[in-house]
Amino acid sequence: MMRGDFERAAPQGKAFADAVRENNSPQWEAFVLSLDGWSRWHEGDRDAGRARMREGVAKLDQLHFVPFDGLFKGTLATLEAEMATLRAPGGSHAEGKKIPGRLGADL
Repeated sequence: MMRGDFERAAPQGKAFADAVRENNSPQWEAFVLSLDGWSRWHEGDRDAGRARMREGVAKLDQLHFVPFDGLFKGTLATLEAEMATLRAPGGSHAEGKKIPGRLGADL
């Protein structure tokens, strides 16, 4: 995810998700939600992917768990910007989006 290389990250993401499910850890489950969303996005299910990423980011915020906070929020912001570009007439990102959480970054 840090490199933005979905093809290389996908197998490790799936293995990580399996390990998290076995250990039942809420903060890592939030990571899995974000990774699952990223995966769905890249597999073509953009709306579901975005929703899962937003759910993961919100859960991390609720838990006040900050490792990789910027990575997940930045990735979500990139996906939302791409989504807006794809949907906007003429392909431009005209309206700002707000990411939930501590940073509340405007894009």
